[in-house]
Amino acid sequence: MYYEEISFLPHVPDRLIDDLTTIRARGNLFDPQYEHFYSCFLVSRELKIFLQNYFEHTINARYQVITAQLPIHVDAGGLISKYNYLLDTGGDAVETRWWDSVTNPKTVVYKHCAPLKHWHKLTTDIPHDITPVARPRISIEIHMPKNDYVTDIMPDE
Repeated sequence: MYYEEISFLPHVPDRLIDDLTTIRARGNLFDPQYEHFYSCFLVSRELKIFLQNYFEHTINARYQVITAQLPIHVDAGGLISKYNYLLDTGGDAVETRWWDSVTNPKTVVYKHCAPLKHWHKLTTDIPHDITPVARPRISIEIHMPKNDYVTDIMPDE
């Protein structure tokens, strides 16, 4: 399954959501060479605690900011899937598309336009991209850290 709507996670209260300026002030955690189209940032301590309450295992929770079309890729860190909650879709008809290949993509095997402020689970170990991005696409992203994958350090507040 490429995309699945999730019902066990609640809507995120507006009081826990940071604006883009506050998000970016935390510092990008992702490789800076990709910052012109993708970056990720720690969520606040309060939001991390709120989200952790819905999982038995430790989670990593981050803001993702996508500012241009992502190339076809498989997510870094060996992640199989992750949960996303869109705060801004990035445009009127932005789609996540899954492809038959990273190196020689010819066929879109599935595509979906995710709704605003609804949790969904994405398969991220299959080649995918996001297009067309007209403005910053902002989401809260949750994934389970692997044993060799460093968990998020919560910011001091």
